[in-house]
Amino acid sequence: MKLENERLYLEADNKGAEVHHLIDKQTNIEYIWQRDPQYWANCNPILFPVIGHSYNNEYLFGDQVTTMANHGFLRYVPFAQMHPQENTISYQFSADAQTLSQYPFDFTLQVYYTLEADGYLVEYRIINKSEKTMPFNFGLHPAFRVPLMEGQSFDDYSLTFTNKENQKGFGEFTRIPLSYDLFEQKHTLVFNNLNSIAIGISDGSHGVWVSTVGWPVVAVWTKQAGAPFVCLEPWLKRGERVEELLPFEKRDAAILLPKGKQYSLSYRVRVY
Repeated sequence: MKLENERLYLEADNKGAEVHHLIDKQTNIEYIWQRDPQYWANCNPILFPVIGHSYNNEYLFGDQVTTMANHGFLRYVPFAQMHPQENTISYQFSADAQTLSQYPFDFTLQVYYTLEADGYLVEYRIINKSEKTMPFNFGLHPAFRVPLMEGQSFDDYSLTFTNKENQKGFGEFTRIPLSYDLFEQKHTLVFNNLNSIAIGISDGSHGVWVSTVGWPVVAVWTKQAGAPFVCLEPWLKRGERVEELLPFEKRDAAILLPKGKQYSLSYRVRVY
């Protein structure tokens, strides 16, 4: 499905309900990572009902033990397209036999992409259709091209923050220069309870902002040295990896959603 306005072109796919393209028609800059399997074959997976994985990929629901892939299963499932609206495309997925064998809860998850003048708004609605409280974690994994233009290098870019931050292991900062050495040292950068309303990637002239309001954790990741992308990932909770098979709601869940209830989240991507 495609959306277009005077400046931007957005394209999404029903597999995983992922955005595959965000192109500035004025500059011809493609902002979304283009899924080169040499580095990483995804570009915008939804992380549900887990973030990361347990120490052995096993999860305990009552007396039932199941297994799930890293970051859950939504990146692999086909979403159904919902009725299109002006400037918005939407997708829906409901639990099926395959997901119930991994995560024994009946749910529906809806995704809405609304194209705006300088980016897009993403809205999520998670509906618990089970007859019991549904525990889950939730996060996003959007990947952006770095560098954005030919002739540039990864080191020409910085992580940018709208407010001064003070985080353990980083001290005070409003920007962090990007380098592959940075990710060799930490692999994944994890920021908790940011003061900033958005985190970005910029070369000083062009870049992207991802909003962080309402997201207690933001992770920043790239696959390996030489990978030409960076992921800016809003999460509800950092996944736990204690070497003990604890109940899912105690170890892995960020939200406990009562039966019949809905939980909504959103974030924005802005480009320049």
